[in-house]
Amino acid sequence: MKLGLRKRRGRALARRYGRASVHRARWYNVWLAGKSIDAVHYTATGRNKAEREDEVYRSLVNHDGYDAGIKVVEGKPRGSR
Repeated sequence: MKLGLRKRRGRALARRYGRASVHRARWYNVWLAGKSIDAVHYTATGRNKAEREDEVYRSLVNHDGYDAGIKVVEGKPRGSR
């Protein structure tokens, strides 16, 4: 029962804040020089795809020490179904 209530509460929060999902973790592929170098699972807070990708990019470069020439693309990791 509690799970159902939690789901409904999540939808209510999403409607309240005008988002399809509130802080949902997504997969991001990291590319460098045309090669896939990593896939990260990250909970970004941006309102659209470009904002989320930029937030992940900044986190990887500033916090994790990735090269500044990386490109971050939202999507399933390579090799997954």
